[in-house]
Amino acid sequence: MAEHLNSADSVAAGLRALPGVSQAFASTQAAWRFYGNERITLAHLVEPLIESGREALTEPKVHYALIAHDWPHLDYSEQGRKKDRTALGCKNLFGSELATALLISDQTGAPLSVLWQSLLATDGLHSTRHEESLSEISQLDELTQAIKFVDDCQLGKPTVHIVDRESDSVGHYRQWQQENRLFVVRAKYHRMVNHAGREKSVREVATALEDTQQFRYSREVEFKGSVAKQYVAETKVILARSAKPHRTKHPTGQQRVPGEPIELRLVVSQIKDQEGEVLSEWLLWTNLPAAAHPRGVSGEQLAEWYYWRWQVEVCQSQPVKKAWRPLRWLVATIIYLRGLLKREDIRDIDLFSRHDDFLDQALRDGLAISKRQTFQIVA
Repeated sequence: MAEHLNSADSVAAGLRALPGVSQAFASTQAAWRFYGNERITLAHLVEPLIESGREALTEPKVHYALIAHDWPHLDYSEQGRKKDRTALGCKNLFGSELATALLISDQTGAPLSVLWQSLLATDGLHSTRHEESLSEISQLDELTQAIKFVDDCQLGKPTVHIVDRESDSVGHYRQWQQENRLFVVRAKYHRMVNHAGREKSVREVATALEDTQQFRYSREVEFKGSVAKQYVAETKVILARSAKPHRTKHPTGQQRVPGEPIELRLVVSQIKDQEGEVLSEWLLWTNLPAAAHPRGVSGEQLAEWYYWRWQVEVCQSQPVKKAWRPLRWLVATIIYLRGLLKREDIRDIDLFSRHDDFLDQALRDGLAISKRQTFQIVA
């Protein structure tokens, strides 16, 4: 099994075969039998990954366990043979939804281990936190369950959950705050807050920080191939408005749910060019203590942590790319042969029996090899 669990990329622990053309098919069959073994559950498969994460956090310099969350859509809209496709939100797309919680280093941003994953298909939610498939729930409710699962893994260090702005939800902030969950979430600009004694949008708060020269230089960064500078400012705000739970697939109507006001830090990060023009900006909510606290974290560090969150997107796509690398070689060969042979001379490439539906599907259906790119073999 070592050859299937090895990978040159630290964030992609996908299948691979040892060198040797004659071994490739046998390795693929062996891996497929292992993955198809009903006695091996997702909960069993994730156990060594969690233990690996615990070991990685034993370093004395580590203060927090950073957990990057993401749930991209795997678009199989064009692959009608896949019977396990489900509707993907409101985009009129069909495929699967893959969610991941990736442990990354709070010192370097290096990926350490995958602690949790789930896959949404027509037959339910397949998750490493449970032996059996579960009923579908909303993304944010599933995220809350994932946060609880990771926090219960006893990693040995306080966990900080880092999520993109799809998770900007007042109701969930209140729930996470009550459960003592630490989080860093990208904010949406329209959110209304209480700041300096009156209600404002977070965009107005960011503008006020700019007008009062609250931004401080953080570091030099690369932005679209050019050298740029990052500036960071922060302030405290209060979220007091009622929550408005929204369910895309199972709408319940816009119901307002009042709750206790919560105080959060609003961190604003700006990327500027050499002339001082703002190239990019993002706003972050967090309930982590400020730098003055014994276990506090500065706004500059939080901005860098959020930048490291993009490691989870590499983690999502790379295993799929690596798993299908031999098939990409096959595609290249077929394209080459098509240039030499006439259409009537090309044989059907259905080389495997119907019982080996893994390779049959791989050869006949389009395979999603990244979040935005697909290919299809047509012989």
